[in-house]
Amino acid sequence: MHISRRVLAVAGTVTVLVGVGTAAGAAIAAGPVSSGVVSACYKTVAASNGSHAVVLENTGHTCPSGYTQVTWNQKGQTGPQGPAGPQGPRGPSAGFTASTDGVVLANGTTDTSVVSLTLPAGSYIVQAKLVPFISSGVDSMHCDLLDTDGVTVLDQDFATLNAITDSLGSTFGDTTVGLLAPLTTSGGTISVGCEDNQSGVMTMFRNDLQAIQVGGLSSAASSRARHLSSHEGTSPSR
Repeated sequence: MHISRRVLAVAGTVTVLVGVGTAAGAAIAAGPVSSGVVSACYKTVAASNGSHAVVLENTGHTCPSGYTQVTWNQKGQTGPQGPAGPQGPRGPSAGFTASTDGVVLANGTTDTSVVSLTLPAGSYIVQAKLVPFISSGVDSMHCDLLDTDGVTVLDQDFATLNAITDSLGSTFGDTTVGLLAPLTTSGGTISVGCEDNQSGVMTMFRNDLQAIQVGGLSSAASSRARHLSSHEGTSPSR
């Protein structure tokens, strides 16, 4: 064994020389390490400055005279788990709501604005609930949930009302209209517009429009919006 090719000792320190050239380095790297344990030999007698020369030794080989074998793990033990990090910021979640009552609908081909809600930029799940009411006869209507441009229909619902006389002698007809849609917006005012499709007198009561902000929406959910004029659609099959 030629120790002089593989050992470099500096006063006050110990440096391990692993070889000269690519081929030599590869041979040593493959030789002194086995199952995660590194083998070496250090010069038993210290130099005048107190340092010891150390040389890597192939696993299983005996150290030469004047050297003592030493081994160490290539990888140390797993340290203790660190402390928990600080709590992250709250996600973009917020609720917005608006309500109206007693809105009378116009007849014809133009929606009457029933309830509106201004939202900051973000992604939302939007829902609305409205109660159309007639005091006599038969009537039909529809409601549109409109995007911030006032034209794009996010959702649409239809209803037919038939006034009847109840056990107390009161004659009326009412039902519930529901709307639901995802929305991603740069900010603006959404609204619900409703239209009386016949010539009766119809009033909208307990009109609620709500938006719940979420972290994001899938592309499939975002593509639900349809571009319809507000008076298009007198049948759910359209």
